[in-house]
Amino acid sequence: MRTSIKTLTVSALTAAAVLAAPAAFAADVITQGVTSGDRSAAVSGIELGAVPVSHVATTGHGSWTLAVDDLSGTGAGWKVTQQVSSFVYDGSNGTNADIPAANFSVTPGAVTAVSGSATGVTPTLGGTLDAPVKVVSAAAGSGVGQYTQAIASSLTVPADSLAGTYTGTLTTTINAAP
Repeated sequence: MRTSIKTLTVSALTAAAVLAAPAAFAADVITQGVTSGDRSAAVSGIELGAVPVSHVATTGHGSWTLAVDDLSGTGAGWKVTQQVSSFVYDGSNGTNADIPAANFSVTPGAVTAVSGSATGVTPTLGGTLDAPVKVVSAAAGSGVGQYTQAIASSLTVPADSLAGTYTGTLTTTINAAP
């Protein structure tokens, strides 16, 4: 029985020493910074089909894909606008044959989330691009991620347009705020 008593005595002394000792740990704070990135919007695969010379207005149809990426880290939301210039004639059949920007229109399609959630990311009805037109937007608290959107387009070529190439410039802009 003595052995048991010694063991209990040693255990009791060890427990008392641990309880009486000051704390041997410290609370350290660890921080992690997250830096903001950019918002970007770009188009790819722009195509417009050729149309024949005609005595009536004809419409060329096309499409492209809009890609949007929000790495700003703000959650402020964003909007993408597009605008096109007049289509300038390049050919040897005359002059002053440009096609006005008002003849070009778009119909934005559904938005697909590549990463992030498409909740709160909304396509618009589109319209003519002779002035900036919002084609997609993300509400505040939404749109943090990558998204794609198919956009259908059409260019009404006036009757008796000259044979040649007509070139317009599409400007795509992304801004904070829906």
